[in-house]
Amino acid sequence: AKFMQSDYRSSGGGRVRVLGFSDLLFGVRYGPYQKTVVLAVEAKLEVPPGYPRDENRVRLGPGYVNGQFKVLFGGALPINWKNYFDTAAGYRVRGGPFKDDLLVSAAFGIETVPSLWARIGGSGVFNLGDAERGLPGNQDASYLSAGAAVTYLFSSGFGLELAGSIDLWGKNTFA
Repeated sequence: AKFMQSDYRSSGGGRVRVLGFSDLLFGVRYGPYQKTVVLAVEAKLEVPPGYPRDENRVRLGPGYVNGQFKVLFGGALPINWKNYFDTAAGYRVRGGPFKDDLLVSAAFGIETVPSLWARIGGSGVFNLGDAERGLPGNQDASYLSAGAAVTYLFSSGFGLELAGSIDLWGKNTFA
């Protein structure tokens, strides 16, 4: 579920709030190599549950079925602290009028004190042509983002995370 809010009061548009279910995500991941480092492949399918597609200011997703395939590589660095790194590269096939995307991401996390982890990372989406197609109101959806997070692990697989990110280049028009 998502809750999103945008403030358009400076341009006379008021505040827009949307609450509902975002895209349902179905996926599989297979790790053919799992030693000190891990290599895996992943496939996902995003299916919209029926939210309106025509809201042009704040919406819960693009409103079309999308698919993606990624290659993932990660592990831990040989340093004195518990840590991990993960990287991914992939391709997203978009439904609807939008062109496909190339996807990349990388992150590094370290345990600062027992059960408290800090993470930095970045991600990029490189759209393969929407800006050139001249769709009404459409902008290039390519962007690079960076982020950081602090996570407290209560037990293996269960934790509380505080995270933030910022677009460094481009604009996440599908956010």
